[in-house]
Amino acid sequence: MVNEPASGNTSFGPFSFEYPQNLTIKNESDTQLLDNLSEPVTLRFYYENGSTAEVVERQTSNGIASLSGLPVDRSFVVVADAPGYLPRRIFVSSLLEQQSIYLLPSSAQHVENLLTLQDYSGDYAPDETVLIIQRSINGSWETVQGDYFGATGEYSAQLAYNVRHRMILRNTRTGDQKVVGPYTPISDGTKNIKVTREGDIELVLDAPRVLFDPSVGSVSAVSNTQLVVTVDNQSSELRSWSVEVIYRNQTAQETLFLTNETSPEGGTISPALDLSERAGGNVTVLVNYTTEDGQTGQRSETFIVRETFANQYSLLSVLGNIGTMIPSPNLSIFTTFIAIIVSVLAATGVASAFRASTELVGVTVVGTLAFFSIINWIGVPIVFVSGMSLIAFAALRRGL
Repeated sequence: MVNEPASGNTSFGPFSFEYPQNLTIKNESDTQLLDNLSEPVTLRFYYENGSTAEVVERQTSNGIASLSGLPVDRSFVVVADAPGYLPRRIFVSSLLEQQSIYLLPSSAQHVENLLTLQDYSGDYAPDETVLIIQRSINGSWETVQGDYFGATGEYSAQLAYNVRHRMILRNTRTGDQKVVGPYTPISDGTKNIKVTREGDIELVLDAPRVLFDPSVGSVSAVSNTQLVVTVDNQSSELRSWSVEVIYRNQTAQETLFLTNETSPEGGTISPALDLSERAGGNVTVLVNYTTEDGQTGQRSETFIVRETFANQYSLLSVLGNIGTMIPSPNLSIFTTFIAIIVSVLAATGVASAFRASTELVGVTVVGTLAFFSIINWIGVPIVFVSGMSLIAFAALRRGL
């Protein structure tokens, strides 16, 4: 337990002032003091003392750590380790500016980001540049993480999910400091901070990921054709996004579906289309989005509308409609898996029943995959790649 005064004083000639002697450790989620943990909080303070790198260790069980013996007007990095909380590295510019650090509970939803630095200006060398990550706590920006980029030019951070943060670059040698900008962590991964030759700073964020289902390039001309569009936010918050489905043939164009969304995390849209009298045309799905930082983009996918088989009890018709019995998110995975399994079994059967050459067995596989492509279970590119691979291996085998 630490029972030292909260502040001390020092004198410079006739002048004297008080300075804090304790550092408080709080819960980042609710700002409560960490004074009831099962084990003590371990703190390691790293700072420069002239040309010597100093490391001082402290422990506390009441959420208040003594800073006796540490420099008051000097920056340092404190590494905190507490049971039930994520380990933290926190840059403190001086005790005169910050007397509290915040730890995020390990049970809190969080995102793990690797933040890299690319400096083209020469003003922010990685070994003397600190990344300061702040979060609004009780109406003011408080530093929750921070450390030097170091020799590798990267810093690993664990941030509260979908909570707005602010990032700052500081050169500790020159004192130069610039705000990178706001950042709301949504997904794990690497984020790049780029400093241009002119000294401008930008955080390069990943564009939203857009997925279309079915994954094959055609849909059936039936009255309840199901399309699935998923917009998956990667980094920056989405300000708005829309999904539009357009039908075209040789003589006409028509919008079949249009929706505008504002969910910042994205979502899934599943329009059911009536294509029963539209065989021979094509359907284009357009996704437009705008992020909070002003980035805009568009993704599109076009499907050919193919005629259905007249006999609803024929083998091809029955197999082609099996997809209606499978949940849409799993449909392409299911059909591709079955197609591959059947192709392998067909090749095994041919090889076992006949004294077939390797090329004939390969032709069996490609033929089986082509059959499943006809009924829209797999995409044409799979058949094409399989066929080209067969030709290449056959040529190599024969020394061509």
